[in-house]
Amino acid sequence: MRFAATIVTIAVASLALVSQAEALDLTGTWEGTLQCKAYTHSVGKDVIAKTPITVEITQSGLSLNMRVIEMSAYWRGFVMEDPDKTEKGMASTVLCGTSDSLGPGTNEIASGKAKADSGKGKLKLQSVMALNGLSVATCKYVLKRVLALDPEVSDCP
Repeated sequence: MRFAATIVTIAVASLALVSQAEALDLTGTWEGTLQCKAYTHSVGKDVIAKTPITVEITQSGLSLNMRVIEMSAYWRGFVMEDPDKTEKGMASTVLCGTSDSLGPGTNEIASGKAKADSGKGKLKLQSVMALNGLSVATCKYVLKRVLALDPEVSDCP
């Protein structure tokens, strides 16, 4: 009976390891575009801007740290994987320094779909942003992973 219990324990542990190995991991360097549509206080109408960006992500468990190189902006977030397709899921991030005050500074929250397996990956985030209390924006991040090595992004500075 002990032998059977040991076999069951090993089998469960093996399944857990396989599950972890196939889990959604967004770690790496990503390239793509950021497109924002903003309503500004001074212009009074929508202003659209699209720019190429590079994003670095370090993931530990379900937590992630993200940095947008061109903006020197750091984010903190988490990943939720699809229970049926562990290479897919959702990511949610908050720009470091975001608060419920709409005064000076930038406040931004983003979430969206993620897919990553065999070194490849796609990440599509949508965000809402308030800039210095003078403009509001919605943005779309469309990214593809170009390198699956850990860039060692630190937590919010």
